[in-house]
Amino acid sequence: MISPPVWLEVLAVTPVVLACVGFLYFMCFDSDKLQSESYQLRKRALEVIEEKGGTIQLLNAEDLQLITNPDLPTSQSGDLV
Repeated sequence: MISPPVWLEVLAVTPVVLACVGFLYFMCFDSDKLQSESYQLRKRALEVIEEKGGTIQLLNAEDLQLITNPDLPTSQSGDLV
């Protein structure tokens, strides 16, 4: 049986190794990049609220629920249905 050349084996393994190295890098140094986009948006919204008001406890429960669950249906006045 003929074995493939070494350069072909290296070429086949390189994408997997690079993906693993990239994942480990982000896991150690910037773990927020591994989260979903909706998680990042909710986290950023809560950070902005915290910066502006100093504390999240000043918000209505409905407002906080809308920030953390933006897909919930609301009425025209902004209240949850």
